[in-house]
Amino acid sequence: MTFGEKIKKIRNEKGLSQQELGKILGIRQQTVAQYEKAPYTPKYDTVRRIAKALDCPINALVEDETIFQRNDVADSLLYGGVIARVSDNMAKLTLEAMSKVEEYTKDLTKIPEYQKDPETPPDEPPKD
Repeated sequence: MTFGEKIKKIRNEKGLSQQELGKILGIRQQTVAQYEKAPYTPKYDTVRRIAKALDCPINALVEDETIFQRNDVADSLLYGGVIARVSDNMAKLTLEAMSKVEEYTKDLTKIPEYQKDPETPPDEPPKD
């Protein structure tokens, strides 16, 4: 069964239309239809977002998760999570408030306990 066929099957089991799934994902119904028809598996971040929207594990959509490059998975998990949530929150703020957040982040970079260890490779999370 292809990735698209799995999306369609799980979407139907959840009682969701393509339009409803698209609304959850923030995409058009036509894009959901394209994913369901496509013979390929999209990038990891897209798969992760679809799995989250369908409330299912990624391995329900993809049989072999090793098809994704390690850096893509790390970027999605590290930056698709925290940074995406910060970005979503920023979008709800006024321009003045956004400027304050920018100032706060600059201040935080000067505090030693919040600085990332320069020895930490870019594809690994910082050490606690």
